[in-house]
Amino acid sequence: MTIQDKIRICRVLKGYSVEYMAIELGIDKSSYSRIERGSVRLDTMKLERIVRLLGIELEWLMCVGEISLDKIIQNENLISILSLENKLLREEIDNLKKKNLQNQK
Repeated sequence: MTIQDKIRICRVLKGYSVEYMAIELGIDKSSYSRIERGSVRLDTMKLERIVRLLGIELEWLMCVGEISLDKIIQNENLISILSLENKLLREEIDNLKKKNLQNQK
């Protein structure tokens, strides 16, 4: 998997549009599209900004072919599941706090 493939897949998994990425990078949509197609050479500053925007590690991005799409999707699914579980646990804690306050009255 190429660097450009990883950038595109991570962008899509994050739900970011090409337009959003372009705006955040201070470039137009066609320039950003050329980045994902591999038509332009990425400078270090843009690469670092892309990494920050996508919340990925530069080291992972630079390791061409090391990780599969399935692994990325598994990680995203795990994050989604853990986020939902975290939300449910927070709601349960809030409900228990409310019950505790009612019992103290």
